[in-house]
Amino acid sequence: MEMERHTQYLEKRARRRYTVGLSIIVRWNDGGHLAEARASTENVNSRGVYFKISLRLVERCPVEIVMALPGSGNSANFSKVRCRGNVVRIEPDGKGVCVAVVFDNYEFLRRLPAPA
Repeated sequence: MEMERHTQYLEKRARRRYTVGLSIIVRWNDGGHLAEARASTENVNSRGVYFKISLRLVERCPVEIVMALPGSGNSANFSKVRCRGNVVRIEPDGKGVCVAVVFDNYEFLRRLPAPA
């Protein structure tokens, strides 16, 4: 019964989440200097992203995330997207943390050829 309630709650999200492992670049201000790290997404939607990272971030920290989204259908191109938002949740995960970011805005930068 508890699992049924939890499942029903997850289905009420405003946007569908896509479980996909994308390589991303995360940038943030770390004590006065720009920090940058690579990470991998767990899931993504139009309003935010959930990813694993080996470095510590703090809640409410503004971040910039750059990712390449695969094209639709048989397209061999990727769209590069820059997203800006804030960290809203951090969860310990072994050697690093899982981070939830809600986007304030995002912009498509350009189309890239598919990786070889």
